[in-house]
This record gives sequence, structure tokens and C-alpha cells, in this order.
Amino acid sequence: MLKNYFTLINTKYLVIANIIIPVVAGLVCFLGGKYILVVPAFLLAYMVFMVIDGVTDYFCFGNVYQKGSLGMDFLKTSYGGMKALKQAMIVDFISRYVRVLIFVAIGVLPILINADEPKYQEEFMMYGIDITSIKMFALILILLMIFVEYIFINVDRYIATPQNAYLINMLIIVGGGALIGGCSYLFGPLTFGNLIPLVVLMLVLLVVEFIFTIWHMNRKLDASYIDQID
Repeated sequence: MLKNYFTLINTKYLVIANIIIPVVAGLVCFLGGKYILVVPAFLLAYMVFMVIDGVTDYFCFGNVYQKGSLGMDFLKTSYGGMKALKQAMIVDFISRYVRVLIFVAIGVLPILINADEPKYQEEFMMYGIDITSIKMFALILILLMIFVEYIFINVDRYIATPQNAYLINMLIIVGGGALIGGCSYLFGPLTFGNLIPLVVLMLVLLVVEFIFTIWHMNRKLDASYIDQID
């Protein structure tokens, strides 16, 4: 499976998508949170992360779920081509978790370690976040980021032109940012106790979303192999 991923995926995509993007976004988050404000810095870094990730993903997989997408004819006529593509895409799905964790390790973790500093405490209280539950809140943010990533995957790979892809990506990003930024207002005072059900809910949704993403990918690629999709 990994062999197919490294064979089919461009080396530049591997480096840019899995290393450079999360590192740059993490630095934006960390430096912005340290010297300005944490929440605006996080939202800005999150949008940078998703925009650049969307651009690189488009030029790697393009509109692979659409009939006549670039490279599909070659894969249809090659022995084991579709199987190799499916395995490469599954590894790419899993790599999304790694990207988010790199972003969090650089941008969020240092702030969490120093969350008891007065500067951070004042801002967290302003957003209704109980300082004792900040780590649980950070976990929810991580889960939400992954959740939005998979929405992006399932939508973006239908888009045939980069202009439309960027427009759709921006709508998903703004929606994801609003969902993440409005978390404190949706669920009231974010204490440890009332965050536990939300974490459980997000974990369940992520499992369902991952299963759906795999099923959806198999269905669309199998249909494209016999030219049954539009």
C-alpha cells in the first residue's frame, strides 16, 4: 500500500503537503498566538493550512471522481492500475491525520504547555474556555480540523477546473472556520464535564466519515472504470 502511494504520488506533493504546509501553518499559529492573540492566529493558520493543502491536492488528484479525469484512462488500461490508485488514496486519507498532528505539535502544543500564563488565561476566559479544560478543547479542535479535511476530500475531487475548486475550498474553509470559532458559543461554558460528550460525538462522526470516504472512493473509481459516472 505504501509502495503504491510513493510510486503514484509526486515527490513534490509528498514534501509540500505532508511537511511544508503543516510546518508553515503551525509556525503562523504559534507565533501569532504568542505575540498577538491565540484564537485569531489559530483561525488564520487553519485557513492557510487548508488553502495551500487544497491547491496541492487539486494538482495531485484533480477531479479523479469525474469521468475523463486526467490520468484515469491510463489506469483503466493498466494491470492493477485501479487497485494501486485506491491503495494510494487510502494512504493519502490517513496522511491527513499526520498533517493535522504536525500542525498541532508546532502551533498548538507550545501554547497548551504555557496555558497558565496570564496572557493566555485572559484570552481563553474571553472566549468562555475554562482554563482547566483547555486540553480537552484543543482535542475537539483537532477532531474538527480532521472532520473538515474529509469533507474537503469528498467534495473537491469532483471539481474539474482550478477556479471552481478554489471557490468551493474557500466555502468549506469559511464554514469550517465558523464551526471551529463558534464552538464556545454553541456549547456554553466549555468546562471539562460538558466537553466529554462532544469529544465522544466527534470521534463517532470521524469514524463514520472515514468509512463513508473509503466507500465513496471505491464506488466512484469502480464506476469510472466502466464509464458509469458522469
